[in-house]
Amino acid sequence: VADAASTTKVQVRAGADTAAAAELGVAYGRSQRRTDGALVCGTRPDEWTIYASAGQASAI
Repeated sequence: VADAASTTKVQVRAGADTAAAAELGVAYGRSQRRTDGALVCGTRPDEWTIYASAGQASAI
């Protein structure tokens, strides 16, 4: 068990046919690690959660 409280978490809501959805590139129910180390999760239809190292919110 590890404390993940300091992990950056960003929630994105966008329509499936938007540029944001295309940029995220992860379908609902799937996840993918980006080259910068952030984890993008398709948490709900038209909603994604991005997890990254502490202090990375502005970079995401």
